[in-house]
Amino acid sequence: MATVGAAAPDFLAPNMITSGTFRLRQVRGKAVLLVFYNPSSPTTAAVLAYGQKMTDAYPKDLTVLALSVSGDPDAVR
Repeated sequence: MATVGAAAPDFLAPNMITSGTFRLRQVRGKAVLLVFYNPSSPTTAAVLAYGQKMTDAYPKDLTVLALSVSGDPDAVR
């Protein structure tokens, strides 16, 4: 169970843009918004637009991570 104010557990995710990986601990100490989306969902454009809006509004204070829940890497790109 998560504890309010406690650090989130680290995780490793593939970075579909750089073909590398991303670890949550890379942004330790910053506010992070995790945006989960499915590329085939009709709400994807709105969800990703919201993430971009938050990135634009808080570029120095917030890290937005968009995490695809699709098993199709080509759909994510």
